[in-house]
Order: sequence, then structure tokens, then C-alpha cells
Amino acid sequence: MIQWTHVYVDNPEIGRQFLQTYQRNLNNKLVTASAFDTETTGLHPIVDKPFLFQCGYYNKEQQRGVIAIVDIEKKPRLAHSFISHWNRLTQYSPLYLGHHIIFDLHMITNIDLISSQIDYQKKELQFK
Repeated sequence: MIQWTHVYVDNPEIGRQFLQTYQRNLNNKLVTASAFDTETTGLHPIVDKPFLFQCGYYNKEQQRGVIAIVDIEKKPRLAHSFISHWNRLTQYSPLYLGHHIIFDLHMITNIDLISSQIDYQKKELQFK
């Protein structure tokens, strides 16, 4: 059975600890896959905005996963910093997953975290 740890990122120190642990696990090849998702104010890809960002990673050998949630509406500066750092680290993940990635990328674009000129055919995205 998979053991899940949930982290609510409501202050910079908790965010820093989560990201440092994620980076250490990436460096030690302890991440099988990483993922992200957004919860949004609606379904319009340009007008609506995300209000929650969820991300996490999983280690198949250890059967452990860690999920972080940051409230974009309540802590916009913290969320922006946390999401930016998360996105930079995910380039080292062996697998990066999402449910409806194109939609979520539009949502992240709407809060100015990635370029609005997205080439969806590329495997790599440049985050701000």
C-alpha cells in the first residue's frame, strides 16, 4: 500500500522544506514520477485563473508519495515563488505527469508563470 504525506504550503519555510526534500530525492534518484494539477475559477482557458496548485512526487520502490498544496488566492506571492521553484526542479524528474496538462498550462500562464507562447509539441517548457 502506498503511504502518502500531504503538505499544506502556507508559509515560506514549509515550501522551502518541501522543495529541498524534493531536490534531494531527485539527486538521489528516489523520484519515479512527479505530477501537478490546478483547481480553477472556471473552464475558460484565458479568462479564468487557478486558485490552488497541487504537486507531488512518488517513489515506486519505497511505495511513498508526497503531495504539496499551495493556495494561490490566499498566498499569491508564496504560491508564485513555490510554483516557479517547483517547475525548475521538475526538469530533473524522470517522468512529469498531469491530468489535463494543456488546460493547466493555460491556467499557469494566466498568473504569469510561463510564457503565453507555448509550443505544445515540444517536450520541454520554459518556466519563468
